[in-house]
Amino acid sequence: MNDTCFLPLGSNVSCLHVVYTGSLLAAGLHFRSSLSILHPPWPSCTAFSCLIEPAAHSIVRVYSRHKTELLKATVKVTGLICASICAWYLGYLFAELLPEDSIQTAIDSVQQVGVRPVLKAPVPKKMKCGVWTQCGPDELPYLTRSGGAKDVMPLACLDDEFFLGGSNQKGDRGINIVVINHETWKAIDIKTFDMYDGDFSGPMVEFINKIPQGSVIMISSHDDAFSKLSEDAKKVFEGLGSKEVRNLKFRSAWVFLSVKGATLPEYLEKEKIIHSHDEKNRYGGWPSEIQIDGCLPKK
Repeated sequence: MNDTCFLPLGSNVSCLHVVYTGSLLAAGLHFRSSLSILHPPWPSCTAFSCLIEPAAHSIVRVYSRHKTELLKATVKVTGLICASICAWYLGYLFAELLPEDSIQTAIDSVQQVGVRPVLKAPVPKKMKCGVWTQCGPDELPYLTRSGGAKDVMPLACLDDEFFLGGSNQKGDRGINIVVINHETWKAIDIKTFDMYDGDFSGPMVEFINKIPQGSVIMISSHDDAFSKLSEDAKKVFEGLGSKEVRNLKFRSAWVFLSVKGATLPEYLEKEKIIHSHDEKNRYGGWPSEIQIDGCLPKK
């Protein structure tokens, strides 16, 4: 092989570079001729059609895509600006039309949306005589409760004033009677008649007969109200409206409300009774307490 190569004077290209470039061109022509065996003849390819034209198409596609995205972004920005202008104008319009107090109230309401509400339970009202019924202005709450065993004293209360039990600690074994004036609603007299030891039915009948007409009578038993109760006493209680006095037994618990010479409304609790029972008693030989309560009309 002749290693001599002829180059123009002043050329900076070496013979080795010329040989290397020629080898590459020869290899390319050989590869193209090899492909022509497997496929139809390839079309002629110029520098513009094979290199520049595809690159130009790629640039056009990229530009078109970015142009579309730029257009979308422009539309969004324009819409945001228009919405801001409309919101500002509406706010200005409402500020001119609505009173300042209404706007401040609305702002305060919006500010309170995220505030956690504080729930406060209402202060419980004091119920007179411990009665859970709300009485009207022309009514007085009342409660009468029998005693229990030997130590639980009976109760009698009207308009939150305790005549038996409570701080007075009044009441004892037998039949306890409270007489109340129907105008002042204050107690006229309070008596206890022992029905277990002694003979007190006669004095009790005489006491009841002397009670003024119209007086409120509250009766509450404690321990035993039956053993020494006479027939005359039963008739006196029946005259006051009692329907349970003849059903009394040893250590029965009994409460009774009456107005002498008058009839109480049917809806009021006026009388209750419970008997001693060995298997049902609350206090061994004594039954549990019983009570009546409600709202007593003033007229």
